[in-house]
Amino acid sequence: MTRLLREDGIQCARSDAREPLEVLQAARSAHRGGSPREGARSEPASGAATGGGGPQAGPQAPPTRISSLLILGVLLVAAYGFEIAPFHSDLGFALAWGAFPVVATACAVGAPPLSTGLAALGAALLSLAQRRLSTPVRALRRRAVAVTGQVSYRDGSTQPIDAPGHIAVPEGALRLLWPAAVLMSAGVLGARWL
Repeated sequence: MTRLLREDGIQCARSDAREPLEVLQAARSAHRGGSPREGARSEPASGAATGGGGPQAGPQAPPTRISSLLILGVLLVAAYGFEIAPFHSDLGFALAWGAFPVVATACAVGAPPLSTGLAALGAALLSLAQRRLSTPVRALRRRAVAVTGQVSYRDGSTQPIDAPGHIAVPEGALRLLWPAAVLMSAGVLGARWL
């Protein structure tokens, strides 16, 4: 085994059976990301991190499409933050914070359109449910001065209406939405990678 020092300072090993040119080509291909062996399957994390991935990598969106989606994402966040009417609504929230991230991710990894559409619709509906549950709770916390009253039942019993009781049900549902979304995502990732 002979050690060679390339012009850029990287050490290469070569056996007597390999030519120095082959050693340099292998070292250069390993430096670019992906696998140093032609046709070898690369690790998903390595391919994603280095932009490599070799011949086994899936289709990727062209850089102009990714740049366009990145710019659109920044504009959606800004429009929502400045409370611009169509974006700062229930539907705007569902599309910008639910469907858009799914579409952008699917575009980046080259997912099929039908699967992308179904996943984006599901994410939009989850975001819409979150918005519908959180809006009355937020209004009650920020603007309500007092909550009074009671619920009268047929059997003659009554239940007082107060702010904590009025907030408890939607907040309980909101607390269930985020782990549900995380578990669904983990299931999809597990189906793909495990």
